Amino acid sequence: MAATAEVAASASVGALCVIEAGAVIGERCSIGAGCTIQAGARVGNDTQLMPRVTLYQAVRIGERCLLHSGAVIGADGFGFAPDQAFGSRCRRWRRTDRGRRGNRRQHDHRPRRHRRHDRR
Repeated sequence: MAATAEVAASASVGALCVIEAGAVIGERCSIGAGCTIQAGARVGNDTQLMPRVTLYQAVRIGERCLLHSGAVIGADGFGFAPDQAFGSRCRRWRRTDRGRRGNRRQHDHRPRRHRRHDRR
């Protein structure tokens, strides 16, 4: 943990966490083992980060949030663009979702055709 990182006294930080300079951890937060919080990131009060969560530079997480294991917030392509000291949302260019059978397809709001109709 960096000397200039601000961690509230009521926050709990797990083993092998990296908290860089300028990071702010709010009251009653729970930071799981192996988390990485880069410089300038802010975590709001009563927020829980499960193990192996990564917060990139200048990311802001609100109050009473839950981030599950392996989440990466602020990386390129995930709706974050550095803007001066903080960040701003950027438009996603491609969006996918899961179909009924677990296969990935492009999300275009068109109904799926039944297989017997596709044979015609």
